[in-house]
Amino acid sequence: MTDYENITLEELDTSKFFVNPKLVGFTNTLRKKNRAFDIDVEAGLPASKVLKYIALMYDPASEIRNNIQHLPSKKRICAKIAGFEVVDKRFAPLIEDMLVGKIKRVNGAIVAYCFLSLNIYVVAHAAYQDMYFRALQDSFFSYDKDTIKNIQELQDKLVKNEQMILQGDETEPMRKALYKFTSKIDLGINPESIVQKLESGDNLNDMNPYQDGYIPNKLRYAGVELPK
Repeated sequence: MTDYENITLEELDTSKFFVNPKLVGFTNTLRKKNRAFDIDVEAGLPASKVLKYIALMYDPASEIRNNIQHLPSKKRICAKIAGFEVVDKRFAPLIEDMLVGKIKRVNGAIVAYCFLSLNIYVVAHAAYQDMYFRALQDSFFSYDKDTIKNIQELQDKLVKNEQMILQGDETEPMRKALYKFTSKIDLGINPESIVQKLESGDNLNDMNPYQDGYIPNKLRYAGVELPK
């Protein structure tokens, strides 16, 4: 059994990450992909360590993300591997703030990383979000049992997607960052068509912002099951 409390970055297999955090140009590579990763704005929060923490915590290929269920433990292990120092079993106050979602710039970088590495989930979240708010708005004028059932189903799908993207982190700042990001996604076609694509097994390559060899991960848990 792997001792994640004492493991180092070099001992982890990060070869399938969106961007390998072991690469010398890891930080600059991410910064070139999205300006949300330009987060050297706080003393004590070097971008190189913050971005490694984000990759270890949220990349779908991260074994820590996939093998450790307890959210606080998972965050602290990722922060330690990323290079943040632990003193008397605690991180510096600024790092502790980062771990509980109190630093907006870091929250924005997390959501951006989730979009790039978990594209299909974030696009699905944007579609369900749009459908949910429209159904809620329509219910102000008329509603019946079917309307209420539809709203509840859409809400459940949003929650499941949210849990998949944020790894169970339900702190209000992180949820706000996610909804702010997805509200700006231009789906190009109506949300119902997005859902139909997902249900048919489409991997949404036509909505992929990085066409050169970058393939978003197929849907595994977003309220929509793949056909068998």
